Amino acid sequence: MPASLRKPRLREPSHIGKQRAYTIPPAFQLPRNDQEDPLALFRTSLHALALSLALVACKPQAEPAGAATPAANAAPAASAPATAPATPAQATTCPSADFSTFLKSFSADIAVQEKATADPLTMIQLDPDAQPEPAPVTRTVPLAKVEWPVIPNLEAARNGGREVTISEEADGRQVLVRTPDTGDQQVYHFAQRPCWMLIKVDDQSL
Repeated sequence: MPASLRKPRLREPSHIGKQRAYTIPPAFQLPRNDQEDPLALFRTSLHALALSLALVACKPQAEPAGAATPAANAAPAASAPATAPATPAQATTCPSADFSTFLKSFSADIAVQEKATADPLTMIQLDPDAQPEPAPVTRTVPLAKVEWPVIPNLEAARNGGREVTISEEADGRQVLVRTPDTGDQQVYHFAQRPCWMLIKVDDQSL
């Protein structure tokens, strides 16, 4: 065959069929166990210990089981005064709820009168100089300026010939004390607030 018609032979690369040797750089080589640096191991251990301590410090500590107990117990104790009944503080002790018993003690004892008279006390008195005829004048008198006794001893008044008449009215009782066949007459008005109390004196004497 002429040389011009022959197929040219391809030259195979020199590396085909051969194993190439790769060299690992020293920076990426893992040290052998029998050649490890003692200082490197020590530094690695220190880093691991420091990391463990940091994790422990960041972990939230559980609250003691008994810590919440005082707060829980304090809530019922704090609310106890609010639910306590107010009856003892508001309770009022009256000398007597019976008016006849109260009136007997009231007219006989100035100390009882001072405690059971309204402050101020309403007092009505006729003005004999009013024109064209005497007219009632109403005043409110502070308790400190009330003249005692504010009412006569009713038992002594009866024994002296005066008439004492007790009657009911819309807001309490009224006591009429008069001397027959004269112009001497007074009316005392009492009310329960909540105990019996003298609230008005109407002196109708001329």
